[in-house]
This record gives sequence, structure tokens and C-alpha cells, in this order.
Amino acid sequence: MAEGVTAKVFRCFCDCSELTEKEIQDIVMGRTDLVFDDPKVKQMFRAYMEKFHPSRHTGSYKKNPMCLRYLLCYEISQEVLSLHPSERMDYDRTEELLNNCPSYAWEKIIYKAITDENHPLKLEEFLQQFMLEVKRSFEEDTNEYYALFKEELMKKLQQK
Repeated sequence: MAEGVTAKVFRCFCDCSELTEKEIQDIVMGRTDLVFDDPKVKQMFRAYMEKFHPSRHTGSYKKNPMCLRYLLCYEISQEVLSLHPSERMDYDRTEELLNNCPSYAWEKIIYKAITDENHPLKLEEFLQQFMLEVKRSFEEDTNEYYALFKEELMKKLQQK
């Protein structure tokens, strides 16, 4: 950029951060799994979902869209993998992971692996597979919330 010229800055959906035009372009042109790898993109995607596609309340239960459940499962899986095997069963977010599993089959597999203290590597293997499955499912989500998120970011650029 030329000396003395400042880059235009855009506000995030929740006004929590500022983005340059280049940052927005990087997100829009980047891979979908960027939302799993970049904390800032993840925070912005959550803010977008909260603003444009808020979770529905069914009774006293808040039902999140599957894409947010995929992100949550991925995050908790990373946290569980970072723990010592003896701490995994008592980890305070284990139940949250199991409750948000995208399928009952995965819930059963992860529960059995977490409670099997004799084979801690099995849990690591299953969680790695699960995390890949979660990313794949996120990309194939029929609602395509991430594509809509990118479209909203593009609209910000057009507001120049």
C-alpha cells in the first residue's frame, strides 16, 4: 500500500473486531475449514449465526443449528485430546460433547472410548476420525450457512 494511504476497516457482525479488505477476501476465498483453524473466523461466524440465524428455543432447550454443533464438537474434541487420559472421563465438557454429537453412533463410540481407560490411544484415534467427520459434515451442511456467511462478508466489501 502506498505511503500515507490507510486501508479501509470493516466491523465484524458483532462489532467485536475490525477487518481489513484483505482479511475479508482471505476468508471469502479461503477453505471452509478455516472456520475450524482460525479463532477470529470462528468468532465471526458465531456472531454472524447469532445475528442472522439465531438458535431456536424449544421449551427450555436451545436448539443450535448443526453447523454450530459441529464447531462445538470439534472444539471439545481438541480439548479432550489435550488432556491426560486419566482426566478425560471427568472432564467437565465430556457430557456436552456427547450431547452434541451429530449422530448416536458417534456418541456411543466416543463414550465407550472415553470410559475405556486401558486403551487411551483408541480414544485419540476415534476423536481424530470424528473431527474429520465433523469438518466434512460442516462442509456438506445442506443449509450452507458458511456460504451465506461469506456472502455477508462480500456485502461488507461492496459498502466501500
